[in-house]
Parts: sequence; structure tokens; C-alpha cells
Amino acid sequence: MPKIPATLTVAIWTMRSVPIILAFLTMSSAIKHSAQIVISPSFWWNALALAVIIAGLWYLDKIGKLSWPVGQAIYLYVFVAMIFQDANGVVKHVLSGQFTRVSWQETVRILWLIAGISIGGLVIEALAVELVRLRKRAWQMAVGLSVVYILSIIFFLPGALSLWCLCNWETRTAFKKNLSASG
Repeated sequence: MPKIPATLTVAIWTMRSVPIILAFLTMSSAIKHSAQIVISPSFWWNALALAVIIAGLWYLDKIGKLSWPVGQAIYLYVFVAMIFQDANGVVKHVLSGQFTRVSWQETVRILWLIAGISIGGLVIEALAVELVRLRKRAWQMAVGLSVVYILSIIFFLPGALSLWCLCNWETRTAFKKNLSASG
């Protein structure tokens, strides 16, 4: 496996940060009647749990005992935690005995949101694996994803940082060396 430059690592993690941020915001916010977003107290417990999961997976990867993508565990945790903490979700309404048609519609909406964030994160994880293998097509897709982040305005900073890192001379040289070595 080729040695990847530090700028590529930064680009990968900035691209990974967007679905994780979206998941945290979705998981930790509740819309009040005044339409203000309030961070729930469980946000810090979720942040701590996610940090422990990431640290444990990093350690297992470091000692060579990890044989599947790290992102799967992170997004599985986020998916399960978001379902259990959804204030309008099926778990809350079934436990309280107040499951109605409106509850079902709200549950379907939040499940689509959770599934979209999780699947988007797993797609980015697959892209990260291809970037680590220094595949030119993956680099082109990552540049495109960075431009989409920039155009979204909301994720301008992660998009700009990942685009800068992907277009950095060190990253481009690594991709060129890999291309000439394989071709």
C-alpha cells in the first residue's frame, strides 16, 4: 500500500466531518415551539461515546486487529442513537402508548433523514478507502464532493479545506507517482 501524504489524510477527515456533523446536529437538537434549536444534555454523552468508539477503533486499527471499515461502527452507533433519541419517534410513542398515525409519519420522516446521513457517511467512507489507495477516479470524485460542500455554503470551510488539501502539490505528486507506478 502506498504511503499517503498528510494533506490527503486531512482532506479525508474534513470530508468525513460533514456527515458526522449533520448526524450530531440531527441527534442533539430538538425544535421547540419558538423554532429555536437547543442542544440537549445528552449531546455531551453522545460526543463522549462517539469519541470512545473512535479511539477504540483507531487503537484496533493501529495494532492491526481491525478488518472492516471504521466508518461502519461510527455510523451504526449514530443510526441507533438517533432512533432511540428521536423525540417524535416510534420508540417514545410505543413506550408511552400514544402511537398514532401522525407519530408514524414523523417516524418515517426522521428515519429517512437518519438513513440518508448514514448512507452518505458510508459512501464517503468508501471514497476514503479509494483515496488511500491513491486512485485517480477517487481523487476526481473527492474534488467534486469538496466543490459541492463549498457550493452548499453551510459546509464551505470543510469543503475549502479538503479542496485545498486535494489540490496541494504533495497530494497531487502522490497520485502521479501511484499512476506512473501502476501504469
